[in-house]
Amino acid sequence: MDYTQWLKDQGVHVAGDALHPTPSATTLRFDAEGKSMATDGPFAETKEQLGGYYLLDCKDLDEAIAAASRMPVRGGSVEIRPVMQFDEEGNPRMP
Repeated sequence: MDYTQWLKDQGVHVAGDALHPTPSATTLRFDAEGKSMATDGPFAETKEQLGGYYLLDCKDLDEAIAAASRMPVRGGSVEIRPVMQFDEEGNPRMP
């Protein structure tokens, strides 16, 4: 949290959230035609990398998968993870 505050103080912070650990991820794989298939876990290959993120407010994982399935991705993957929430003392709350 100190680092986040430092970034804000420097005027460079735009947006960011802590994500739950990678075991909570769901990965969508897209074939060459753009059809997607959901799998549990963070299975992006090492040659793949995070190019950016969308922050969505979905009611559940099914809605998040449906929204992510519409991304114009061909031959890659999309990882879905919940945003980490914290209690008043700064401790992470598990879903």
